[in-house]
Amino acid sequence: MLANVVEMLVEAASCSLLVGRILCWIVGCTWDTMMRYAHSSPDGNKRRFPDFTYITKIEKLTEHLDCVIISHFHLDHCGALLYMSEMVGYDGLIYTTIPTKAICPILLEDYRKITVERKGEQNFFTPEMIKTCMKKVVPVTLHQTLQVDDELEIKAYYAGHVLGAAMFHVKVGQQSFLYTVLNLVFALGRAQELCILLETYWDRMNLKVPIYFSLGLTEKANHYYKLFVTWTSQRIKETFVQRNMFEFKHIKIDVKMSVQYMSFSAHADAKGIMQLISQCEPRNVLLVHGEAAKMDFLKNKIKQEFSVFLPDPKRPRILHGALVMRGNKLRLIDPGQALCELGLEEHQLRFTSTVYVEKDGPPTKTADKIYQLIK
Repeated sequence: MLANVVEMLVEAASCSLLVGRILCWIVGCTWDTMMRYAHSSPDGNKRRFPDFTYITKIEKLTEHLDCVIISHFHLDHCGALLYMSEMVGYDGLIYTTIPTKAICPILLEDYRKITVERKGEQNFFTPEMIKTCMKKVVPVTLHQTLQVDDELEIKAYYAGHVLGAAMFHVKVGQQSFLYTVLNLVFALGRAQELCILLETYWDRMNLKVPIYFSLGLTEKANHYYKLFVTWTSQRIKETFVQRNMFEFKHIKIDVKMSVQYMSFSAHADAKGIMQLISQCEPRNVLLVHGEAAKMDFLKNKIKQEFSVFLPDPKRPRILHGALVMRGNKLRLIDPGQALCELGLEEHQLRFTSTVYVEKDGPPTKTADKIYQLIK
């Protein structure tokens, strides 16, 4: 039996604190790399898609990633998948739920039309690329355990937020993490959610005045909501015995009027996040979406109530463990457990090294250069 100390690295490769901006999480260790990838930058500022040279500048991207997981169909989570697979050339495993795989092409095509046909931008993905990419996606069902390789295992759980959204539990040996997508209400898109709220109220009040909503993504997506009603919340599924809640009686698709927009957020608030932490009892929590000031407030509240570690998502976080080899199998376990199994006592060894950096610059760039040299 052989034990080697290894590291699990969790880092945010870009603007994870900003809603609707590039979001790219890289999770890995010295012998295994797994990436949870998501993106969209709707305002077009700076870089539109993630810079994948952050992972490798010379070798093929597929050689450095074991899989890609799409948690749900919102564009800030799937918007650059086409760029990654069809333009950069990633041809490895891509996992997502069945409804997400069905609805993603609708949003991606709409994204393409706005960017290319309306804004006139060049060097963008094509409709053919969307079809090619979707053929590579492996659909998963809830509570299905997928063994990506000998050590890497993923499992999807019901998340709410939108149809098909899933929390993914990722396990490598004895180490694991849970990527969450939370929502306070039932698992619907905001348009479908509003439609059901209005339908319910119209039925209760016996109102006869029709409700109108515009054609487009809402109508296209609603087809899949009817089809995948069993992927929604328990409350919606219970009504399916009587009728499909997405077969609207009072809502008409014929708009001849101006449309006013109101905000209707689909993300969880602090209470929902606190409830999840209380139930899961994790050792580490990374906050992703939200305004910096409010996230700092929530971060302090979580620390006070649960005493868990909340790293800065913009800075690399290294979780230490021991890689134990027995026969042809590897396990990543707690170092103390490894020492116990090996019958060894813990000793501390300190090493020093000198790293030379040729050019001065901002502290963040200097730190990144040093990290690249010693990693």
